[in-house]
Amino acid sequence: MTLPSLSSLMAEPPDNSSFVAWRRGNGITYQQFLSDVGGVAKAYSSCRAAAVVCQDSYNLIVGFYGLLYAGARIVLPPRNQPAVIESLQENFDVLIDDGMIELASGGAFSFSLQPLDPTLRVIDFCTSGTTGLPKLVTKSLEMFDGELAIIDQILRKEQHGGKVLATVPHQHVYGFTFKILWALATGRAFATETYALWESLLPELTADSIIVSSPAHLDRLGGLEPLSPDQQAQLILSAGAPLSLEASLAAQSIFGIRPIEIFGSTETGAIATRSLRSGEEPWSLLPSLSMRCDNDGRMSIYIPFISQDWIETSDLIEPMDGHFHHLGRADRIAKIEGKRIGLLNIEEALQQLSFVKKAAVVVMNDPICIAAAVVLSDEGQAALEEVGNFRLGRQLRKDIRQAIDPEGLPRLWRFIDAFPNQSMGKRRDADIMALFCEDS
Repeated sequence: MTLPSLSSLMAEPPDNSSFVAWRRGNGITYQQFLSDVGGVAKAYSSCRAAAVVCQDSYNLIVGFYGLLYAGARIVLPPRNQPAVIESLQENFDVLIDDGMIELASGGAFSFSLQPLDPTLRVIDFCTSGTTGLPKLVTKSLEMFDGELAIIDQILRKEQHGGKVLATVPHQHVYGFTFKILWALATGRAFATETYALWESLLPELTADSIIVSSPAHLDRLGGLEPLSPDQQAQLILSAGAPLSLEASLAAQSIFGIRPIEIFGSTETGAIATRSLRSGEEPWSLLPSLSMRCDNDGRMSIYIPFISQDWIETSDLIEPMDGHFHHLGRADRIAKIEGKRIGLLNIEEALQQLSFVKKAAVVVMNDPICIAAAVVLSDEGQAALEEVGNFRLGRQLRKDIRQAIDPEGLPRLWRFIDAFPNQSMGKRRDADIMALFCEDS
């Protein structure tokens, strides 16, 4: 099966009566979709660049194609917060929300929608990695076409169709690609809502449904009962952060299948997949891609539909014949008192302790030192109540002394109920650092 090009989707649509999306149980047809895109193209014909902050996924894709046909560039802010919008304001002329799309949509339009130029870089995504500092990554329709073609080779073996439901936001490249663009390219309909709670998603499930999710949600399946066979999903995807084996097993118990994890980044798109069975599975590189491990252990990746040059990443890997183990990120290596310290090693040492459920460490300045934020186990919580913050931190520092160089032993501690994760389950150093600034 060859997927249609996203650039010609409006010019060569499928059956006009087929559904593009579902909103509160009602289907939206391709005929309506074409009409709405034409209305937005007409309304914003003089726009140079627009930031789109639609919460409704159908409104987002109508705005996306409508603005492309208007000749405008598109920016997708990761969050609709004043500080975020202000930081991007030099990159757009108009801020467009759901109400503006709905006002411009509908009605007849008098021009035909010809194929778009697939090579033009037309949409900017925001990424911040672990630091919280935003940067724009620009994509073209051609890049998405290449990614969808290879990922569909893998996922087509796992599913046969059905509605696409998502717990992840469409403002990020993963949600935009897998919930919306992949659905369009494969003739599936997507739910316009983004489900914050499993309780609101589960009633929408059918046996051929596809769930686009992340560890931020799959780690919170506790308490849900196994679903009947006519509700169990056909495919579950996860991306944004590593999925725990516990969450993978919980998903299998409830939905009847284990999630397929997607590895990649905003810059590269999807590059590898895996499905956890023991917790030690390597990642499998997607077809048509090549990888190499540079001298410092970093992965470089060759993606022919993105660039003819190798793309260097900050991912540390152990390669193994088309597969690799991910060893962390090079940007999580700190220099303390002249010594190179692996922050991931400190986290892993802490998480081996019976008192610790999860740990995150960052480097603080003034003075330069390691700070650890810790989610305690039940045993650790009992110890905290008995001895207090200071003595518990001192005990944990002592317990990891055999595994960690003295320069890497945490000097600052915060004991918290949960990490301040982003909507995709990705943890940012900036958010962890903020925990240590709350009292300053």
